[in-house]
Amino acid sequence: MAGCAGAFLDLDPRSRLPRWFELPDGLSRADVTVTMASYVMPWGRSATFKLWDAHGRQLSKVTATVAGLEPYTFKQRSPNGGIDESSYPIYEVMTASGIAEVIEQKKPGPFVDVSDDPKVKAALGVGK
Repeated sequence: MAGCAGAFLDLDPRSRLPRWFELPDGLSRADVTVTMASYVMPWGRSATFKLWDAHGRQLSKVTATVAGLEPYTFKQRSPNGGIDESSYPIYEVMTASGIAEVIEQKKPGPFVDVSDDPKVKAALGVGK
């Protein structure tokens, strides 16, 4: 059974980098971009993050495991149980190299952020 891609998103340029990335010497956060591709497989979900420089060169690649069967939301889901515009923001707990990060999508669109909101992290069991 094959898996399928779930989403292709970019980390908002204003967001901090996930802690599993280290910037190369001489580069700042403003010098890099991060792309994310998420996948659903029969054995679970994962996401691949790639760190790119301003010239389009891949600097790093990290694969994270994604907790749960679907994104978390603290709002009512749509009547069919799915996620619609009223469900946002949505959250994913992603772990790579033993480091868990909360990835937040504030609204439908191409960007996600790393969330440092202590209430969200506590509700999702991150940082215990």
